[in-house]
Amino acid sequence: MPFTRGSWAAVLNPSQAPLGFSVPPVVFDLAFLDVRSGVTFDGMNRVTTWKDRGPAGNDFAYDGTLAHAPLYSASGGPGGTPCLTFDGISQALESTSAVFGAVNVGSLFLVAAFQGSFVNNGGIVDQIGMAPGFGYHSHPMADWDGGNNGNGTITFSTAALGTFYLFEQIADGAGHLDGWLNGTHISTHNANGNASNQRMYLGCEAPGDGAPQQCSICALLASSAALSSGNRAAVETWAAAAYGGLF
Repeated sequence: MPFTRGSWAAVLNPSQAPLGFSVPPVVFDLAFLDVRSGVTFDGMNRVTTWKDRGPAGNDFAYDGTLAHAPLYSASGGPGGTPCLTFDGISQALESTSAVFGAVNVGSLFLVAAFQGSFVNNGGIVDQIGMAPGFGYHSHPMADWDGGNNGNGTITFSTAALGTFYLFEQIADGAGHLDGWLNGTHISTHNANGNASNQRMYLGCEAPGDGAPQQCSICALLASSAALSSGNRAAVETWAAAAYGGLF
């Protein structure tokens, strides 16, 4: 019998959120996934659905094969918070529709950790070819991977295994893509991809683009706006408080 952790019907109104559950200070109109609420899993902790609590309703789900479903961990996240674990072999979740689609500006935040040996082009989260790229060499805004070829905005050179981080990317609509790790600016790339309505994947790169990556994920937040430095800092403060003093 499946279980659903928390209420996901309350989207942006803190008074409607589950008891003790805080929402970020920014409206994430493209996706708002927080593992503390809206995760449906079976008696073996296999996750079948992760509900988008934002207005887009862009839920993530497994492909129908239970062996491919990630696992829910009640205390595997930072500070003993929940997380979803992906085995780096076959486990993944896929969005109902493209998160960014053909937009050329946006912001993406991810609370996650690389948990296994880095896989060349093995991704934590991926959506190919968002206009005008949200990435480097036509790789996506969400190209957080273990690659050593320069395509990953955040790779083994900046993320330690087993450590949870807040990954941030903002595309400004003028051809620039900036990345932050726990609030520290680490990269600037050219945004030079093409428009795409491909769905987003968690736990792996999109089919044909790369390999799975063993990882743990706590939250994914996506906005169609390039957040200001003040709003970005506010989201960092929310994430650090929500996830056990993340940084």
